[in-house]
Amino acid sequence: MTLQRVLAALAPLELPPSPDAVTVPTRRRIVIAFLIAACAFVLSFLYMSRRNFYGDFFYPWFAARLLLQGHSPYLAIPGSGIYPVVTPFVYPLPAVLLTVPLASLALPLASALFFSASTGLLAFGLMHDGYYRLPLFVSAPFISAATQAQWSPIVCAAAFLPSLGFLIVMKPNLGLAIAAFRPGWRMAVGATVVLLASLVAYPAWPAEWLHNVQRLPLHGSPITVPGGILVLVALLFWRLPEARLLVAMACVPQLLFWNDQLPLLLVARTRREALALTALSLVGYVAWQALLKPGDNYGPRAAPYILALIYLPALLVVLRHGMRARAEHRRQHGDNTTAADVVPVAVGNRA
Repeated sequence: MTLQRVLAALAPLELPPSPDAVTVPTRRRIVIAFLIAACAFVLSFLYMSRRNFYGDFFYPWFAARLLLQGHSPYLAIPGSGIYPVVTPFVYPLPAVLLTVPLASLALPLASALFFSASTGLLAFGLMHDGYYRLPLFVSAPFISAATQAQWSPIVCAAAFLPSLGFLIVMKPNLGLAIAAFRPGWRMAVGATVVLLASLVAYPAWPAEWLHNVQRLPLHGSPITVPGGILVLVALLFWRLPEARLLVAMACVPQLLFWNDQLPLLLVARTRREALALTALSLVGYVAWQALLKPGDNYGPRAAPYILALIYLPALLVVLRHGMRARAEHRRQHGDNTTAADVVPVAVGNRA
């Protein structure tokens, strides 16, 4: 194999721009992002205002309060008076530091402000090349994330807003998948700077954090779920950004409970694909809710629906993209190159 062929095999593979891609004026992006963020604020505030309800944002919010009082959130005993929930704190310290400005607010308001800001950033980023990804905001993963004030939207935003690439460290499992999807030097530098700053602020946090992570239940990798190994077929087109995202998501530990699967909807490259992935996620969510029985452990029961109606449809979308890229290469070069040897056919738009 010649040097040129080796370099071609290692080069990133990207499809031509989406057929639904359009240039959205910045002012319009801001207005639409603000309106979507406002809806997210209302939805998140209503859910987080429920009596005795602790969504995901409770953990960094309460940890920020502990940190401001001079306590380590990682050493708080779950279920004690100082820490009323039973799950140990497992978010990295950068997430706590980002939450500090909201720590003085009531939990429902702090959660809604955080989630609406995350949603607005994601909406603005998604429109860098059109409107076709916006159906994501009515998908089951997004709605579920809104009810918990979850971190997945802000981590997804890092994929399309390079200056905010450091946000991948706020939720490292999803952050690794986003880094595989759209890596960049600003993302790497920003993440490194934030991690170094957190070490200066509290040098012991990585050891304490890892200790708590090891005690966390129910966070396995999707490839360990029956049928999950099928997702690795996407490795046939590993140089395609969407394939790397899908495979990374299948391998990193996560809670198979809708929220964490939001990045999978980013594999859509057309309006039709985005609508199909969104609709299937909603079908899965409704079926899961309808078929729950009294006494069921509702968390693990969601896994088969998530695999069948989010992961596997995303795999079909990625394979469709990969086959199109291979067909385009054969059309241009008239050879029998395998999927792994496909050279780039075009460079897509970057945010």
